Amino acid sequence: MIPLVGYADRLSARPGETLSFHVSNATGQQIAAKLVRVICADANPAGPGIQLEPVASTCLREIAKAAPCHVDQGSFARVETKGRLKSLSSFSIVATIWPTRLGRSIQPILGWYDDRSHTGFTLAIGPDGHLTFLAGDGKTWLEGPDATPRVSERTWAKVWCTYDASTGIITLGNGAKSASATLTRTIAPASGDTLVIAASPGASFDGKIEHPMLFDRALSAAEIGTALQGKPASLVAAWDFSKEKNTDRIVDAGPNGLHGTLVNTPARAMTGSTWTGREMCFRHAPNQYAAIHFHSDDIEDCYPVTALQHLMLEAHGTRDLDTAIYQPKVLYDIEGVELLPETLEMVLAHIINKNPTFRTRFQRRADGSYVQLVLSRVDFKLPVVDLSMLDKPAQQHAVARFLDDDHPFDLSAIGIRFSLLKYAKQ
Repeated sequence: MIPLVGYADRLSARPGETLSFHVSNATGQQIAAKLVRVICADANPAGPGIQLEPVASTCLREIAKAAPCHVDQGSFARVETKGRLKSLSSFSIVATIWPTRLGRSIQPILGWYDDRSHTGFTLAIGPDGHLTFLAGDGKTWLEGPDATPRVSERTWAKVWCTYDASTGIITLGNGAKSASATLTRTIAPASGDTLVIAASPGASFDGKIEHPMLFDRALSAAEIGTALQGKPASLVAAWDFSKEKNTDRIVDAGPNGLHGTLVNTPARAMTGSTWTGREMCFRHAPNQYAAIHFHSDDIEDCYPVTALQHLMLEAHGTRDLDTAIYQPKVLYDIEGVELLPETLEMVLAHIINKNPTFRTRFQRRADGSYVQLVLSRVDFKLPVVDLSMLDKPAQQHAVARFLDDDHPFDLSAIGIRFSLLKYAKQ
């Protein structure tokens, strides 16, 4: 870690424009800062030399107060399960992986867990390259079988895990190789609703993951083989990374629509296990570029929150803040023109993706502090509320209810929302 680091949010500014400075000071000492205008940056001794002109600024006192700023690194995928896994007792996990940095720590592949309550489960790779499994019974963490199959660096492996709640048998496998053990205590369903791919608290996966799947029972060896061939049974979710490659969204091709969001910008459209080497463009053979490459040092643009933002985030979802300040709502009436929802959606998506402020979301860190993450791109969809079947008084009542409905922002989403209320068929 570099003890003292800082940067400006832009390289130049015109008179009247604003520059922001972000500084992290982990030296334990107060620092001094100077703001200068660069007249000449040529250090050539035969030239005029470096010439700097001091610029007075009140921000220098604030820079001197800079504290340590930690940023959580590592890319992963987050899936909000919406309570659809609460009835999951027995299960199976199947994924195709290509690890790149074995030997450093446990590397999670897929998990649905709550670290604080010791509930849920995680399939991972151990430091020695052997498959490992962690699960909680609500009191402590349980460990899976010993002498599990090993994976190799930069080699594709089809790994899997099955758990039968009626017998307590947990089995970990790599292709046809497997190892089993009987757990003495029952795995408790995770207290939270978030399933995570390629990460767990304090750990990240380095390498590619392709087509992870989750099932609602312990599959047999024959069924595992069928699942690996793309013919799943008892499927809960199957994330197809070949779809929507230009977004931070992962698509669940299964029956429950458990789509997810990528965090910290992992590399998409990566060559997968079926790549033949003949096609060099992912657009021409999307199924051969169906992997995502996760890295433990990936990060998006981020910066600390202000004192006011911290106050608002701490009061998120409560009545401690005036709603008009916290999430003001604006209603625009459009009449006399033909409005195409798909065109409006395209225009709003362009505006959102052009402005970093609209692409910003918040992430709560383990120590309770927050950072702002600027997404590289947002896959925007415009919700349409059709009121055309109602008469005018009923429409006015529906609009009033819509405006009074006070849903807190999802902190994992961007901080601006749009809806289109349709009053007429045309």
